[in-house]
Amino acid sequence: MAKQVGIALTFIMFLLLFTAVGIYSATRKQNTTTDYLLASRNVNPWLTALSAMATGQSGFLFIAQVGFAYKIGISSLWLTIGWAIGDYLAWYFIFKRLRQLSEETASDTVSSFLSQNMKGSRFIAIISAIITIVFLVQRGRNA
Repeated sequence: MAKQVGIALTFIMFLLLFTAVGIYSATRKQNTTTDYLLASRNVNPWLTALSAMATGQSGFLFIAQVGFAYKIGISSLWLTIGWAIGDYLAWYFIFKRLRQLSEETASDTVSSFLSQNMKGSRFIAIISAIITIVFLVQRGRNA
């Protein structure tokens, strides 16, 4: 019984903490879309990198990599090492330049970035938005 009370109290404390963070965030005024979507571009690059990597690889690293290591053995570590090196190279060479270009063109989304770097092609923005929506709908169906 004491264990269940402890679990319930911990859950309630986290719920209150998340509610407080939500209320605090809601009281801070966001003036523009950039403020809302990109946190006014004031987020530390390392925090952004960690968030992106945790989001993109959580399912693979915590589920699939374990099964792969069980099946293949110690040599499966090469996949993890290669993945980490590839992520670092992508962040260093590609995403650094992508951030600079997106700041120069004041792009808030991938669609706006692509359209502004293709001589303002609205067609590119529409196709990019459609691809994004189709991906998100399909992703939602498989959740």
